[in-house]
Amino acid sequence: MRDRSQVTEPTAREAALQVLAQWQEVGNPPRVPDRDDLLWQHMEPRQRATAFDLLQGVLRSRGLLDHVIEQLLDKPIGGLEHVVRAALELGAYQALLQSNVTDYSLVDSSVELVRLAGKPRAAGLVNAILRGLLRLEPRAEPFVALRDDAFPVGVGRQVRFNRRMFPSPQGDVAGHLAVVCSYPKPLVQMLLQAYGPVVTLRILIAGNLRPVVLLRDDGANTQDLGGLVQHQQKGWLAATDGWTLAVAGQVAAGKLSPQDPTAGLAVESLCAAIKAVPPDGAPRPLALLDLCAGKGTKTIQLAMRRAGDIVVATDIAPLKLELLRGRARQLGLHRVRINLLEEVLIDHHAFDAVLVDVPCSNTGVMARRVQTRWRWPKLDRKVLQRQQLMLLTQAQKLLRAGGILVYSTCSIDPCENGDLVRQWLELQQRSPWRIVHEQMSLPAATDDPAERCDGGYVCVLAAAGQLAV
Repeated sequence: MRDRSQVTEPTAREAALQVLAQWQEVGNPPRVPDRDDLLWQHMEPRQRATAFDLLQGVLRSRGLLDHVIEQLLDKPIGGLEHVVRAALELGAYQALLQSNVTDYSLVDSSVELVRLAGKPRAAGLVNAILRGLLRLEPRAEPFVALRDDAFPVGVGRQVRFNRRMFPSPQGDVAGHLAVVCSYPKPLVQMLLQAYGPVVTLRILIAGNLRPVVLLRDDGANTQDLGGLVQHQQKGWLAATDGWTLAVAGQVAAGKLSPQDPTAGLAVESLCAAIKAVPPDGAPRPLALLDLCAGKGTKTIQLAMRRAGDIVVATDIAPLKLELLRGRARQLGLHRVRINLLEEVLIDHHAFDAVLVDVPCSNTGVMARRVQTRWRWPKLDRKVLQRQQLMLLTQAQKLLRAGGILVYSTCSIDPCENGDLVRQWLELQQRSPWRIVHEQMSLPAATDDPAERCDGGYVCVLAAAGQLAV
């Protein structure tokens, strides 16, 4: 058994339990409290980090944890009280996926946790289940192939039990991957259909990795900052020490921006497609629109990349736009204009280029957004795709003649990406458009922070016969 020498602070476990006990329906996972939430205020930074790790770890791994626990129960796990189930999941997570807690200390602390939660009668059950789990002798070893007595963990590793625990990978690949990698089976089936078993396994493993802090370099003095390494994508850095005070200071100063390189491809692709001088030869600033700006990460990126142009950001959420307005003012980006969508539509602006980063299923960022996988089966994909088509058409109508259109998602579902763009192209019979450039990125399953990235899609579109602005 792996060495476990430290006991997690009870306050961290209690905080994680408080959130996890709210998870009553698998398809409706609880929100992870923000870093400034009152839940964390009484904790020291180390305890807060522990609580975040426990909470996100169980959110990510619940399917696997529940399956293992249920093998040791004499009744369905759904029959347990929510707080008892959450305490078992926390204990199982530490036993199987953490290496800093001693075996029987985690049993004792889990028993104490349910007592503190007001469920002393469940103490015997928690004790029995977790001791039974430890008797399965889970041990880490190199990953060779999928098997019914082991589950993959991280890159190139697996945890193996002393008996069969999972469905056969030969009999039901989707069912096996859904359990051992902790994803809903319908989502796994979609990925298998799109990418096949080898690539799907890599995607699932990537979604189970702890996220790395990745930063766009907007002029930081990296020599004065420790724990930063150059990312393989030029212009990006990986923070190997995580979110430190030094990193936070550089972000506040506008020298670093938290952004995954894949997310940055939309703006980079737009800039690559734009020429400095428009077709009519007039040397004027271009008018660029970020149609679904949200909090404005791409707006800020675009404004910095195209400092001489006018960048307009719009969204349907006033609060997000207000945050963006404050950030743009703080960074001195005076050519950024921020308007509600209805204001842009009423004024009939004509833009030289429009970026439409549409709402999507978030299947490319499942490591960062741990609830995504559990919400996916209830997602109405057809309604979502109609919304994406509508936004793409709306973006086109806001372009001047000869303008450039950039469509992007943080999804790896082909139905939201290349398939949808081609469906939209078929609808443009009166005014044909074409794909200038498209790129699908899959999340990287690697331990090297300098190679980590999310998944997503970007497509540059232009009217047929036109090359670029």
